[in-house]
Amino acid sequence: PLSTVSINAALAACEGAQEGKGAMQLYRRMQNATSNGWLRPDVWTYRTTVAALCSAGRLHDAGSVVGDLLEDLPRLGPVGEESARTVSSSLMTAFVRQGKWAKAVQVFRELESHAIIPDTRMYNILLTAYLEGGEWDMADRGVAEMRSSQVGQKPDVVTYTILLTSLAQRGMASQAKAMIEEMQEAGVKPNVYTFTALVTAYSKAGQYNQALEVLGQMASKGVAPNTVTFNAVLGACEAAGWWEVSLQLYRRMKENVEELTSGPSEKTLSTSPDMLTFTTVVGTCFAEEKIEEGVGVLEEMLRGDVDAGSVYTCTGLMSACLKVRRWKEVFRVYTKMQLLGVAPTVHTYNVLIAAHQACKNEEEVEAVVVEMEMNGVAMDASTYTALITQCASSGDYVQAETLLDKMLAKGVSPNLNTYVALVTAYTKGGKWEEALEVFDEMLASNMKLSTVAFNSALGACEVGHQWYRALELYGVLKNIPYSQPNLLTCKTVLS
Repeated sequence: PLSTVSINAALAACEGAQEGKGAMQLYRRMQNATSNGWLRPDVWTYRTTVAALCSAGRLHDAGSVVGDLLEDLPRLGPVGEESARTVSSSLMTAFVRQGKWAKAVQVFRELESHAIIPDTRMYNILLTAYLEGGEWDMADRGVAEMRSSQVGQKPDVVTYTILLTSLAQRGMASQAKAMIEEMQEAGVKPNVYTFTALVTAYSKAGQYNQALEVLGQMASKGVAPNTVTFNAVLGACEAAGWWEVSLQLYRRMKENVEELTSGPSEKTLSTSPDMLTFTTVVGTCFAEEKIEEGVGVLEEMLRGDVDAGSVYTCTGLMSACLKVRRWKEVFRVYTKMQLLGVAPTVHTYNVLIAAHQACKNEEEVEAVVVEMEMNGVAMDASTYTALITQCASSGDYVQAETLLDKMLAKGVSPNLNTYVALVTAYTKGGKWEEALEVFDEMLASNMKLSTVAFNSALGACEVGHQWYRALELYGVLKNIPYSQPNLLTCKTVLS
């Protein structure tokens, strides 16, 4: 016959395999046996079942099991109360991760209704839930409730870090600084995460000098910065345009790694530059027109080992190279992405296409489109517009029409730049009448037209010798408050 111990062992296996369905079947089987009076769940049954269900994302079932545990508290006694805190914490965390912060709060209050005093860990999850939901006032009340004489729980370093991170996201630097002072007065030692949050708060508030000074404060407190801390300070340098400081910090990160890995045993260190580090430093140098310095850092990244980071970080590095017309580096960063196993997004492919088009690599552009289809990455409006713009440069209006039809069939809405490219394709292909028809449709649609859009239509007027229509469009453009004629406009109308 099955025993509680044997079922608990099977539930543990379900937890390891994230097999929620199997866990629930075993739990129901035990419940049926319990009704017959020969098998009863213990605290480990409840803990393991909830853990397995949460790992599998079956939170409704997990909530049901937590409810059963709460009803079983008279039998389980004090050990059951501690288990109730544990499983409730697991369920609350799972709800927060799914963005269901209100459900997490509901679990917390349900525990209170059974006269169980939540511990600091549960209050920390509650605060996270409130802050995820933007309920700042409720988070403040949660802290006050936590400190009340009835509960008697003291905020720990995790509590303060949660609150500081929230303040940092909102750029509330003065409040973040005050909270650091408060936690020190309470005898809670700040750690690397609390200081990193303070850096972010200063940076978002535009107080870049203060963000940089935090590194000195950390040294005085004996707290070593990690890669995330350095990246936060580098973000402040980027916003302030401090390319020299950015390079100094980057060198400091590398020196820390070299110094600490020169011993008898090498190990991975938290100060190693990652992809975000390189993207930020290179971007700062490029933005301040220190191209060679930025390329030097980029070369170090391409030659060495680096954490892949996110696809957005990698794509950001490609975009930074694109903006300063370093096409070769765009291609090399993309190759590095592939080696690191980072799956490209449509934005990644758009940057790659733009670089190939700048190099007049039409065959490579076609190869990128094929790769997108093979990888199941759908083209967006920017992709289609780039391809239609390529058609426009050669006057291939037939292919431009085909692409527009495909775009519409896929449910992708054309934008202003798409139609401007189509007008240009018609004009360069000698179809000035069709070009003006498209522009008339743009006018009729109340689209917010730019000077570039008017210039494309004026180009069609020039090809078709439609001087009167050119004057008419020029008059319309002059009366638009958000767009005005430029030198090209005047040259085209005069021509």
